[in-house]
Amino acid sequence: MVRNILLFIALALLLSFRASAGVEIHVDRERIHAGESFQLFIRIPGNYQAKDLDTRPLGRDFSIGKVEFARLKDEGRQYSQWTVPLTTSQTGNLKIPFMRIRKRDVSPEMYIRVYRPSRFGSRDLPRLVTVKMSGSKFLTGQSILYQATVRHYPGVDISTISPPDAPGASVHQIGTDETGGVLDGDTYITTTRRNYSISFSRPGTYRITGPVATGMREGDEGQVSFVQNSNPEAAEVVISEPAGAAPGSYQTTAESVTAETVWYPKSGTVGVGEPIMEEITITGEGVSARDLPVISMIESPVFQTYKDSSMTTEEVQGGKIVSRIMYRYIYIPTRQTSFRFSSEQFGWYDLGAKTVHTITLPAPDISITGDGTERSDTLAIDSKSKVILKAALGVVIFLITVCVVYLLCLERIIPADRIAAYLRDRKTVRILRKKFSDTDPNKTYSLLLAWAKIRYGGRVCCLTKLPAYPECKEEIDSLLGAVFDRKHQKAWDGSALRKKLPVITKKIRPEQKKYYLNPGAF
Repeated sequence: MVRNILLFIALALLLSFRASAGVEIHVDRERIHAGESFQLFIRIPGNYQAKDLDTRPLGRDFSIGKVEFARLKDEGRQYSQWTVPLTTSQTGNLKIPFMRIRKRDVSPEMYIRVYRPSRFGSRDLPRLVTVKMSGSKFLTGQSILYQATVRHYPGVDISTISPPDAPGASVHQIGTDETGGVLDGDTYITTTRRNYSISFSRPGTYRITGPVATGMREGDEGQVSFVQNSNPEAAEVVISEPAGAAPGSYQTTAESVTAETVWYPKSGTVGVGEPIMEEITITGEGVSARDLPVISMIESPVFQTYKDSSMTTEEVQGGKIVSRIMYRYIYIPTRQTSFRFSSEQFGWYDLGAKTVHTITLPAPDISITGDGTERSDTLAIDSKSKVILKAALGVVIFLITVCVVYLLCLERIIPADRIAAYLRDRKTVRILRKKFSDTDPNKTYSLLLAWAKIRYGGRVCCLTKLPAYPECKEEIDSLLGAVFDRKHQKAWDGSALRKKLPVITKKIRPEQKKYYLNPGAF
């Protein structure tokens, strides 16, 4: 007896926790500070109601906001989800307790870490922006990687962060902001790292003023505004010319530069008006895209030229600026000529080897042929664009034709009713010819009679009333004799009647109607 009671209690407990394995529970952030509102998500398979969740156990350590409820579908399954806004004034490891769903299902418990909020007095605001720069001596044209890291403390609202500034320098941001976080004691601080490229075109000594942060902070005296410079004493850099490099012998300064040129066609002959494409891709390490060499289009009265597209990418990889720029140029010959493309060159200064390298962009082996007729209005259109253009033109022509025919039908210039009747008649004639039988008189008789009723309506009740009966009397009488006399059914041959079908189905033109532009005229 005792054993049965224990088994019953164990079974009851198992049933009461049956849904705990299917319940998902999580919060909307990794770090929570005391006094901040966060959201608790509870999700369970099945169709539940908002009132089925008992949130009262949360009231011990948390303040509960307005609970939101929704039903969701994921991979064909139905789910119910509660979103519970919570706040707490306590810190440390707090437990999200068990909560009952429909008094039976139990949500799993979890622990969250709540950190203390930071409050700063008027003089103890920590450094919000720190900067990093690799060295203080650089060369003219060199892209200097300047990294600014912003620390977002609780109670501090940063509204603006200015970029670094230096007289005579080119400054721009590289890529997008990178987010992260650090733990400062018991306070979790989110961080944002912003990368800049700074370059100087002339030698000299310069001072780089770091980013300035402005915003509002929550201090002992309440909300007050603040302005903070990342480095009150501006960083000093020395810019010099590369040693042993002749002025004008290079266009950029980098750790590595590669270039690739693709011509289409690569070789052969092209006719007047046929496009020639040049695609140039230049990749550099330790240099921003703005400081990469610029390859201009070839200018010649022999061609129409235009820039088809360009693409620029910049990012920081392994503490280095990696950039890429792509140009695509189109050259269209306007007349027959013996013009030949020439190869192009540019130099770049290697920061590691401290020397100038030269890169040569090869030229295609292309000659131009044609009838010598000058063309100044030819555009380069690839095969895919031509197909799209032809398809679009065909659709436009079709729509215009439909609109014109529709308007003509409305104005009674085109007799739409006659056209529709003619199309229906031709369809029934095709069916008659297709299903006509030379050996089965009953089938052929039924087909002809059905067609006659569609063609002539109630005016034709039998085949002898057909308008073409006098011309096909012998063949129709033979068919009627085979239908109504069983002795002749097997011997009936319908090939002669088949030959007369064009005469039988010939359209008899009715009395002509007159159509006018004015619909009220008839």
